[in-house]
Amino acid sequence: MVVAAGVVVVAKVVDRGGGDQGLLEATLDCSSHIDIVADLPSGFRVVLRGVAINSMIVHQQGRRGTDLSPESPLRFSKIPLLVRPNHEFQITLGDDFLESVRLDWSGTNSLAQRVAIGPCAGDSDDWLVFAGGVWVAEPRCVEIVFSSSNRRNPVELSIAEPCPSAA
Repeated sequence: MVVAAGVVVVAKVVDRGGGDQGLLEATLDCSSHIDIVADLPSGFRVVLRGVAINSMIVHQQGRRGTDLSPESPLRFSKIPLLVRPNHEFQITLGDDFLESVRLDWSGTNSLAQRVAIGPCAGDSDDWLVFAGGVWVAEPRCVEIVFSSSNRRNPVELSIAEPCPSAA
């Protein structure tokens, strides 16, 4: 368990079944939201009714190297995540990205392949805003998959270059 600035994130490896090596998973503490907003900001797309992300722009790459590994070739792209209270979901990297991309909506550099979120308490008319984003080594189009119960919705994020589907 990692504790930093009041945020508790548990990272563990979970078995995917079928003999796979497992996924590095983080569970986000709902109290780590940085803001509450009533309306979606411009460019944000609602996914699975309970989560929103800005998949409409090309996200910039920021600093190189993680706090855990300063020599890492990974660079951070800041991408806020908005969550409706009382919804529960997971964000998982698309299969082609499991080895080369990491998710970080924890604010504590608990890099993961899957992030479990919710259900968070609060007014169901509001959106909880979480800081975080995606770590990649080079510009690319990244697929992340939002899932809840038996529903799945893949979303492409343009990291420092547009996704082919955006053309």
